[in-house]
Amino acid sequence: MILSASLNSRCDEKCELCTAQDKLYSFAIAPHSDDFPDHNVVVCQQCHERLNDSSTVDPNHWRCLNDSMWSQVPAVQVIVWRLLNQLNTEPWAQDLLDMLYLEDDTLAWAKTAQTRTASRLLTIKTVMVHYSMTELRSHSPKI
Repeated sequence: MILSASLNSRCDEKCELCTAQDKLYSFAIAPHSDDFPDHNVVVCQQCHERLNDSSTVDPNHWRCLNDSMWSQVPAVQVIVWRLLNQLNTEPWAQDLLDMLYLEDDTLAWAKTAQTRTASRLLTIKTVMVHYSMTELRSHSPKI
């Protein structure tokens, strides 16, 4: 997505997470999916790929959050909080999370995706258990 003028001026043409200057993208922070600048962060291609594919989690890349966590932009604070929670098994990430302060409304925003993800995982697990039990019954010998 092409960056809006307000996003471009806010980020000073740098990734708001790692400060890289190559191929910048606008990344909407859930639950928002609009182009409103306050609901988006500017990320480089490397951060964009890592945010879109959870299998490419590279804890060392995210050490950049040590600096971006101090951003005054709520959308950046939200994504930093979510990433640090995702990386909470890393001692350095837990230390940063312990230092991070978010206003109540920003923290509530940060937790919305966590609640939705947990709910979705519970639904998926429930469906999988139901499917497994149904499959088990259909393949069981009749006595």
